[in-house]
Amino acid sequence: MAEKRAGRHAPGKNPRLTGVAEALAQAKEYRRAGDLPQAEAVLQEALARYPDDCLLQGQLAWAKLAEGDLLAAAHLARAVLGRRPKDASALAVLAEVFRRQRRYAEAEDCLRVALAAGGDTFAANRLAALYQEMGNLGAAAETLQEALMRRPEDAQLRARLAGIYAAEGDIRRAQALYEEALELAPHNEFIYHEYLKFLTRNATGEEALQELGKLLRLPARASNPHLWFLRGRLLYAEGRYAEAHASFTQALSLRPDNRLAHKFLGYCAARLGDYDEAIAYLEKALAAEPGDRHVGQTLHACYRRAGRLEEGIRFFTDLAKRYPECRHFWDNVRRLRRLLEGK
Repeated sequence: MAEKRAGRHAPGKNPRLTGVAEALAQAKEYRRAGDLPQAEAVLQEALARYPDDCLLQGQLAWAKLAEGDLLAAAHLARAVLGRRPKDASALAVLAEVFRRQRRYAEAEDCLRVALAAGGDTFAANRLAALYQEMGNLGAAAETLQEALMRRPEDAQLRARLAGIYAAEGDIRRAQALYEEALELAPHNEFIYHEYLKFLTRNATGEEALQELGKLLRLPARASNPHLWFLRGRLLYAEGRYAEAHASFTQALSLRPDNRLAHKFLGYCAARLGDYDEAIAYLEKALAAEPGDRHVGQTLHACYRRAGRLEEGIRFFTDLAKRYPECRHFWDNVRRLRRLLEGK
């Protein structure tokens, strides 16, 4: 019979696979355009049709992570791991949730499993970054060296290892690796940013700002959010908080999921005496990384100076209940309560 049966799809095409693939591609385009809410909406809509799809759940977990909703990200990652215990992407999401709470041992365990499961590049990069944050440069270098033996053409791994060598003071090896990384990926914005930091490591703040200003006047570099963020950091270190604020704002406009830009915009606003704006940014930054004690301390000071003690008590209490491992939130609650009682 030549006619198709009613309700059957064309040979070779699976409507579910096609629908999932289209949703993932569409969400990716929205993320590239900086429209994170729309990217999440596309994934949520697709999950309503295919509620048990691991790819959709995994991508939504990353979206929730970018949004700073750690509990939702962890819930989605665990849902994937319930069916795929060695899913490298879900393990990386869970590791990042743990890292942001400063639960380093659990983050390391997740990334080691992800690395063993075949997540070579991103798992190795994240594990090395975790070791570097913990101050274990030797373990970071070893992780990257082993990964490069498997993926010798990976530019990102080379750049990360170059950063480790630079931190250890091995400038010659760092220089060579940065140059190799840029040769492999000449348009990679992150690698270019890291190399520029390396080149200006011994320059004064003003000298580095002058070189960076020349680059940002080039059309090909003006849209690099990493360079605007670096400019903000240099200006902040020089005490030029209003200019730093403008640079961090530009970095955030180019990459809306930049958690560090939120944090430093909060710091700038606090330095400039705009405590209400500082609170708005720092609340978002702390909710996204509850283990960051410095953000918590700065936010506490802003609540105090703005006279918003009750609001601060509610915010820190909510975070303490959501993240019981982060006991320092209760310290902030107690200090604000003492201030409130002493008024």
